[in-house]
Amino acid sequence: MHTTTHNPPDPPRHRARLTACLLLAGGYATLVSVCLLIRWEAHRFGLMLTESEFETLRRVLGVHIGAAFLVGVIYAMTRIATLQLLFVPRIVPNIMLATMPFLLLVSVDLLLTLVYEPVTESTGLYMPHPRRGWALRPGWRDRTGGEKVRINQHGFRGLEIPPSHAPHAQRILFLGDSVTFGALVAEEDLFITHIRATAKQRHPNQSLTTINAAACAYSPWQEYDLFVTEGLQANPDRVVHVFCLNDVLEKYRLARFGGYSIGFEPSTPARLEWSGIYRAARMWRASMLTPTHAELRRLRATYSVRTLLEGANTELLRRGWRSTLENMTKIVEAARSAGLEMVMVCAPHRDQLSDSEPQRPTPQEILAEFAARLEIPFLDLLPVFLENIGHPKPDGQVPQLFIDELHFSPEGHRIAGDAIYIFLDELGWFDELPRRRSHDPH
Repeated sequence: MHTTTHNPPDPPRHRARLTACLLLAGGYATLVSVCLLIRWEAHRFGLMLTESEFETLRRVLGVHIGAAFLVGVIYAMTRIATLQLLFVPRIVPNIMLATMPFLLLVSVDLLLTLVYEPVTESTGLYMPHPRRGWALRPGWRDRTGGEKVRINQHGFRGLEIPPSHAPHAQRILFLGDSVTFGALVAEEDLFITHIRATAKQRHPNQSLTTINAAACAYSPWQEYDLFVTEGLQANPDRVVHVFCLNDVLEKYRLARFGGYSIGFEPSTPARLEWSGIYRAARMWRASMLTPTHAELRRLRATYSVRTLLEGANTELLRRGWRSTLENMTKIVEAARSAGLEMVMVCAPHRDQLSDSEPQRPTPQEILAEFAARLEIPFLDLLPVFLENIGHPKPDGQVPQLFIDELHFSPEGHRIAGDAIYIFLDELGWFDELPRRRSHDPH
């Protein structure tokens, strides 16, 4: 007598559990993918993404689309198995239930990488400074932000500065932060380089040396210290101070002003820096550090440029402006004491290109009034950028003037360089050589 063994039928509750797991996982992955695709396309309407943000978004989107597709395939296979009354082991829905929390955790971790930026490797571009916190490392040569950067022996970006003036030559020193430094942009595309090339073309009998005395994340209090030490040692004839709107409140990030940052150059990242959950925990911990002063705690929460653009007339913002203008006054006084002509240029913020009704007074109006009071020529680049933002190129493409919310693209640098050159040329800076004078930083 032969005994025939049959696979026990799969209980309906196990099939139902497996189907529910697959539908839930597939629906979640599909919903997240749709949201990420919407964010992907949103840059067409002004919500820009940097190259690194694009890469992160591409990776996270790919994972969720792949997960949705895989779940769909598994779901189709289980439906076929159910219709053909094939055996589905009970362990399969149990495994699905057990792994769903883990898969959800992986998804959340990936999504958090879109929100919190990683700490990047220390490149060595910056070194500690006893007064300013950090400074460019003289003689440094490498890539940062994807572009080659060279620092001369004076600690400035660009070519070495000649030790003495040549006949029919002048030197213009540019003070500023990462916008002037040219973060994420090649040296040949900087507005400083564009100004030098234009002056050489239109005034071939003169020699112009441009000095890029700018450093990323610097504010006027640091720019003043750099100017009266390393800047004047370069023996410039004229000075262009380029002001960026984050100069007003950015310093309140620093620990010395009650913030939580020790400076620009990041430390070596931890092994878990790839994790979005770790990055979120790191930022949460940093935000919980207690500042030395209650007022500075509030300032730390308001250092963004958006605070300036919203025009909130608070005592904290007024104090930020007061401190900034005091340091800018020191720069003007130091330049005049050294016998140097000086102008001031204000770089716009990307959000200002889309603000239809800006608050009054705007940061540019505050700076224009300040410059007029000190009798300093002032150039506002915002109208120039607004004029160019809507003008398509010959190929029909609308020019992208910013890489991110603060930093100019190569096209933005070209437009800024043209405007600054015309401004300086109208002041006669390229027609008449300044009177020679040796500058003693002390």
